[in-house]
Amino acid sequence: MKENILETQTGNIYYKTGGAGEPLFFIHGNGEDTSIFKGQLADFCRDYTIIAMDTRGHGQSDLGVDVLTFEQIAQDVIAIMDTLVIEQVTIVGYSDGGNIGMYLASHYPERIKGLVMMGANYEVDALEEELLTKVKSYQKRLEGREQTPENVRKLNVLNLMLHELALTEEDLKRIKVPTLVMAGEFDIVAHSHTEAIAETIADSELFICPEGGHDFFVHQPALFLETVTLFLDKLKSDEK
Repeated sequence: MKENILETQTGNIYYKTGGAGEPLFFIHGNGEDTSIFKGQLADFCRDYTIIAMDTRGHGQSDLGVDVLTFEQIAQDVIAIMDTLVIEQVTIVGYSDGGNIGMYLASHYPERIKGLVMMGANYEVDALEEELLTKVKSYQKRLEGREQTPENVRKLNVLNLMLHELALTEEDLKRIKVPTLVMAGEFDIVAHSHTEAIAETIADSELFICPEGGHDFFVHQPALFLETVTLFLDKLKSDEK
């Protein structure tokens, strides 16, 4: 895949492009980068144009802002689309990437054709209690350290998970695009919350990966490819 840099007034954003066909935009989760999708991108490149970004403060992308928000990341996604002269994309988002996908589908409906999300949540308390306790403990330790650029970056990334969700049930109700809501059987997001997301988004379907964890698509790539491909094929056929 080709490596690219989007230069903005608030820092550089790294992204990859490859393949040919209708565009799929991959967005990773909290504290990760595009490498989380290394087992998926080559497969989808055969039939789709792939865009995969390192979101702000992650991977090779600059933080460049005082407070990292979903709104800022959504603007970066739109800026990349504009640079590539792409009018609409289907978002494939994992964890926080799925949350950003919901934000985009709710706030930029004309730019989003479809949405695939894995392990997404719009309420902080939907996350496993043990995980939340660890994350909040780490946050306090970081706040007590010298505020170096790296520690500021880490705090912004954690705050994106804990305080900057910026999503409500009303936002989900505004999502009108076909949506595939996915999670693992043993996900860190409560099943009741995942089911509530699927019930709230009008045109959605739910898939729970048997024996899968939060990152089920990494460990069961063939099943992920099959399930998402069926959804995307239906998306194409509905256009005809």
